[in-house]
Amino acid sequence: FIQPPEIVTMDSLGAKMISAAEKNAMGEVVDFIEKQAVDVNSLDWNDQTALIAAASKGNIDILDYLINKGADISMTDREQVSAFMEAANGGHLEIVHKLAKLGAEIDGTASSGVTALWLASASGQSQVVDYLLSYDKIEGGLPANVNAMKSDGVTALMVAALEGHEACVQLLLNAGADANTKDNEG
Repeated sequence: FIQPPEIVTMDSLGAKMISAAEKNAMGEVVDFIEKQAVDVNSLDWNDQTALIAAASKGNIDILDYLINKGADISMTDREQVSAFMEAANGGHLEIVHKLAKLGAEIDGTASSGVTALWLASASGQSQVVDYLLSYDKIEGGLPANVNAMKSDGVTALMVAALEGHEACVQLLLNAGADANTKDNEG
């Protein structure tokens, strides 16, 4: 349940700026930061930032503006989900690419154990899955861990297959995903 301090946070200027970033309301975001001096890294009741909100909705112009104003790309929400993970989940490849080049943690994990690759696989974002698995060839860094698993032992391959995302399944298998892995329930 929501506690009194969270109610105050929900009505804060920072929370309103985060909502504006999510709605792609550039004028409002600029006003909050430049006229009302709201911290670009303000948190809402769920510890979400404006950058995370913009990334989740694919609002790249707002994301660019926030980064130019000093938004911290490594911040996560209450569940330890980052802007990079949200962009991957939403299939926003341009944002995933931009955040990766800026140093986003490719295999960062949320409190549930999910990674950007797991989320992209679960939501059928095959272009993002391909990018994350090919990161070493494209950007020169380490690729996403193809066999990383959620805290319940479910892998990206398992969730992609369960959801019927054939292109993601094929990409994961081609990258060496272990089809014999079992989740915590066997």
